[in-house]
Amino acid sequence: MKKALIAVGVLAMSICTYAQLASGSHVYWYKATTNGYGLTDNPGPNLPANAFVHEGKIVTANNSTGLGYAGTGFSFGSNPLDNQGWCGVIFSGDLNNTENIGGSVDSAFIRGEYDDWPSGNGPLCNGGPVAIRCGVVDVSFGIMMWGSADAMPDDAVWADLDPMNTLSYDLTIAGAEEIINFTSPQGRTTGDASPLLDKQFFRVDVTDQVNYILQNISSTSAWAIVCLSQAGVGDTGKTSGIAGEGGGYDGMHGGTAVSVANVPWTTDGNTMHLLAYGSLAQVSVENEAAEVAGKIAIDNNPNPFNPTTTITYNTLGLKGMLKIFNSAGKVVYSNSVSGKGSTVWNAQNMSSGVYFSRLTVGNSVVSKRLILMK
Repeated sequence: MKKALIAVGVLAMSICTYAQLASGSHVYWYKATTNGYGLTDNPGPNLPANAFVHEGKIVTANNSTGLGYAGTGFSFGSNPLDNQGWCGVIFSGDLNNTENIGGSVDSAFIRGEYDDWPSGNGPLCNGGPVAIRCGVVDVSFGIMMWGSADAMPDDAVWADLDPMNTLSYDLTIAGAEEIINFTSPQGRTTGDASPLLDKQFFRVDVTDQVNYILQNISSTSAWAIVCLSQAGVGDTGKTSGIAGEGGGYDGMHGGTAVSVANVPWTTDGNTMHLLAYGSLAQVSVENEAAEVAGKIAIDNNPNPFNPTTTITYNTLGLKGMLKIFNSAGKVVYSNSVSGKGSTVWNAQNMSSGVYFSRLTVGNSVVSKRLILMK
């Protein structure tokens, strides 16, 4: 598809504030215009100047089965040792909005700025082929635990999206599964060498996956796209994106990994996004959770706690239901509440770990993560 990639001096993006299907370029990038990003910069994102920008929550996470590591980044592939099997996931709250029912795309891509520096386990971007097992997975349980997509923390990891399964090559894919042959460019291999990939963005074609999401949206669904790699099967390429939705980027990486600093396009590390060309809703739900939280509220103190914590709530005088779930989704506490008040939850008989409190009042839901540390 012909794409008008126009670099202009003045940002002329359309910030979406109302719902209707509109044909054109759609960018799903968390707080992109709020943070003042130069989305048309070249070198840089080089996005269409007339794109609709959707600023709602983006969640990225990665995991290496070979290294036994799970984090907040985005990666797929392996290093030359070929024992890592990096897997990445990206979730967009705006793409999953029910206003997109009936929408479709001609093409869609995962995009992000290359993370070009050597770590203790080799370069984060290593030249070579990657056979990506790509598809759509169901993360509705994790979103339900948090209450909404926007209620999720900016530093969310895979366990926040799906605490019951491992982000690995063997993950069950719900639909739009295919093998994508991707060739990763070579990044620098030593910390005293000059960066090779700063200000460059990779892209993975996920047209089929985005259309699957659009065709399966419902009021209870939540779909994410995964890029999965297998450890030890011949993939010699690895790509990592700069994926700090919570902000913050250190070109010296703490001064321990490099002596020559990275000077990427990004200044805060938040570069992962989806670019789609098609008919999609002009809607952004970035502030939806905050608006709901302004109407009803839930909190707890202390957090972490052992073994009791006080849960405060405000239903604005309406009847509501307070529930607490364990990480497997089982309800371990339930109580009807009304008005502004508090209750003490005694978790003496519970195991250490992450729990989720959820307050439901009518169609509004807010959630809070609780950490029990014994």
